[in-house]
Amino acid sequence: MSIDRSTTNTSSLKPLCVLFADVSGSTQLYEQLGDKKAALIIGNCVKHMDSATRLHEGTTVQIIGDEILATFPTPELGLQAATDMMHRVVMEQEVAG
Repeated sequence: MSIDRSTTNTSSLKPLCVLFADVSGSTQLYEQLGDKKAALIIGNCVKHMDSATRLHEGTTVQIIGDEILATFPTPELGLQAATDMMHRVVMEQEVAG
């Protein structure tokens, strides 16, 4: 499929940063802790990732399981959100033990 560029108004297009993140090691967490406790921890991690997205002017496009797909108006905001997500998930892991 091709795009007819003669009818595309490129002046209205804006750059967009796309971020995909997931909780590393979630499968092992389910194996070690069982479904109920692991789902609670993973759910908290995803909530932290979603909060970091909104804090850094992002939009959560989709959440599936332990994964989040988000967009940001600039790469810098996407990077800040990714860094914040990592920090929040590490803190969650420390709290969970």
